[in-house]
Amino acid sequence: MSSLVNIAAILVFAFLVFGGVMVALRFLIPAEPYRPERPNRSRTRRRMLVDLVGVLAVIALVQLAVEVRLAYGAPFGERAYPVVEVVGVGDCERGPLGFGVVRSCEVTEYQYTAWEQGPAPWSEAIEVVTGEAVEPGDRIAHYSSSGWTDFALLGSGGSRWQPVSAEDRPNLVWLPTATLIAATALSAALLKRYPRRVSGGTTVGS
Repeated sequence: MSSLVNIAAILVFAFLVFGGVMVALRFLIPAEPYRPERPNRSRTRRRMLVDLVGVLAVIALVQLAVEVRLAYGAPFGERAYPVVEVVGVGDCERGPLGFGVVRSCEVTEYQYTAWEQGPAPWSEAIEVVTGEAVEPGDRIAHYSSSGWTDFALLGSGGSRWQPVSAEDRPNLVWLPTATLIAATALSAALLKRYPRRVSGGTTVGS
């Protein structure tokens, strides 16, 4: 149910943005002296709707791939801090926009073997990104990535806390980028087959 609510929120937001852009273009671009006939305008609007659906489908698939990578793939990057054992866990929430595959769990109490006599070597609160809820006794670590991969591979940049047990999972860092390429190619192929109305009044396809 949470996933359906998140998907509905994405679609509503995209619809509002699309509506706002269309209204802005209506006021900024003056009408032509000779408007095309109503059937042509109707086909143009349908074509724009198909293009919008294609773009939203690509964005949704890439977002889903990023969540799957974080939930079921191995952590990407290097450990920056010592391994931490979870003692207390607060709220585990799913993202407000997304498919609900990934959870963000707040760790309220923890212990670690290094630097026990001094303050923790990190300043931010511990938020664990994982597919399953974090429980007391789980071991987590902070992973951070850098370099060209942050720009070449979608969703690989940044730093995050993840379970140490996830290191045995397959490396899925390539999944979002591969999904973007495949979804874009498929969407372009499908849109190419969609018939278009040209100025002469004839309908053409691929």
